[in-house]
Order: sequence, then structure tokens, then C-alpha cells
Amino acid sequence: MEFRLETSGNTRRLVVAEKGLTALPDDFGDQFGPVATHLDLSFNAITRVNNLDKFAQLVSLVLDNNQLGNINDFPSMPSLQTLSVNNNNIDDLDLFLDSFVDKFPNLTFLSMIKNPACPLLSDDDTAYTNYRYAPRSVKRDSFAPRK
Repeated sequence: MEFRLETSGNTRRLVVAEKGLTALPDDFGDQFGPVATHLDLSFNAITRVNNLDKFAQLVSLVLDNNQLGNINDFPSMPSLQTLSVNNNNIDDLDLFLDSFVDKFPNLTFLSMIKNPACPLLSDDDTAYTNYRYAPRSVKRDSFAPRK
């Protein structure tokens, strides 16, 4: 399977969407980890994250529309700022957050729309429910550190 790294300024984006992956290839991190800043793994069948430990420069990770559950073996990723896990199988918010909260110290945005652990959008799309996870605040589909 061939992957392509797109470069624009300081952004190096790797899009690996809709490839039917259940896991990342073993050599994936060796090949792209040292340079990729944005990684999009949307619309695959990934159940657990693996082989991400070599993505030291990653600031954005998109895992939308996969099969992720509550417990994931995320490596420490101090540069990660954005994590999107929309439309997965996450049904225990605390357990999921516990799997990475200390590993992403600079995370500023988490999107979890359409997971069983997060409320669905209301009919009028204006209702927000706040969830608290010390010291961070989770708002319906995203969370950001309190200022």
C-alpha cells in the first residue's frame, strides 16, 4: 500500500483515509513518523492505535469513523494538540480519557461526536452538556484545558 506525504509550509500532512486498515503497518512509523505533523486515519476499521510512538512531531491526529473502543495504548505524544475520534465505539468517557490524559500534555482540542459516551446533537443543535474531567472540561464533542 502506498501513502503520500503532502507538504505546505511547515505542515506535513499524511492522509491514510479509506484504506481498509485495521491497524497501522509495522514500518509506518519508521517511514513517516519523524516528519509528519498531521495524520488522518479516517474511515478505516482501526480498533486500537499502534505504531504511533515514532510520530514525535504530530500536532493533529484524526481517527474519525473507525472502530476504536475505550482502552487504547496511545504513546506519549507531547506535541499533539488536536485529537479527533468522532464516530467510533467509545462508550466510557472516563476510561477513554484515562488511556491518554497524561500522554498528551499539550492537547487543546478533543472531538468525540457520535460516540456512545458523548451525547448526540439535539434536534435544534444548540443544547450543550458539560462534562468535567479534572482539570479539563469536556463539552459534548470536544474538550479543552480550562484557562
